[in-house]
Amino acid sequence: MNPIAWVFIGLFGATSLVHLFFCFTENEKVRAITKPFCLLLIAIFAAIAAPTHPFIYIGALFGAIGDAFLIKNKSPYHFVVGSICFIAGH
Repeated sequence: MNPIAWVFIGLFGATSLVHLFFCFTENEKVRAITKPFCLLLIAIFAAIAAPTHPFIYIGALFGAIGDAFLIKNKSPYHFVVGSICFIAGH
């Protein structure tokens, strides 16, 4: 596997641990901010590790974009765009 892929899987693991810490401490603001970064890093990892399987990293990217839009879920616009991104990712 590409050494750069190992860097991104390590960053994903570290970001996931930070995200889980904020989940357990119920710090909703920081938890919402860290959530898209987990998907973004796994998408970058998948793009490097398996570039011939684009549906994997495109789906993860749409999930990250959907999470980013749903951070501000008070607005109907953000909710609709985030939902469309999640549907496109699936």
